[in-house]
Amino acid sequence: MDKIPGQSEQTHKDFLESFVSKEKRVAVGRDAKWTAIAIALITLVGQQIILNTKNIKILYSPLENYLKPGVASLGDYITIGNTFMLSAPVILAFAIIFVYAYVRIQKQEGFAPGHFFVGAGFLYFAALIGNTLGFAPVRTAGLRPGNPYATMAIILGDLYNSYGFILFFSSIVVGIFIARAWNILATD
Repeated sequence: MDKIPGQSEQTHKDFLESFVSKEKRVAVGRDAKWTAIAIALITLVGQQIILNTKNIKILYSPLENYLKPGVASLGDYITIGNTFMLSAPVILAFAIIFVYAYVRIQKQEGFAPGHFFVGAGFLYFAALIGNTLGFAPVRTAGLRPGNPYATMAIILGDLYNSYGFILFFSSIVVGIFIARAWNILATD
């Protein structure tokens, strides 16, 4: 179609631009892609498969999509969402802990023993909420006051024993992704 002389050219404004800038969406998309790569690798490491030539070729095709440059695809967000739907309360507790830790590291402040006990409390109560709401069940040995480092290790051990290798580390990765996305979207 020819342009009529004297008529201004209309540009289509991105609807999402009014909510979140394109740079922030691209940054979150890049993080989502790397989160999906991490989940795929954790799943690969957690599987008990025999690595022969045929299996390597089968495994290569989904990973090949992840290694292409660009931001996350819909499949990447579905992978993150599936992990989130299994252990949402614990993932959100991990995200809160990572946001707090990121701020402390940025300010170059240390961690007091009480911070580990509060982190363990977040994870413990998130596990109880998840058990109540029907998410992946967590068998907790109970929150025991005492050494805060040991308490955090015990709660993390309970989560690992309940979730297994794949879901435990995938939950940590998705928690880090949510913390990074929050940090990107909350800063101006």
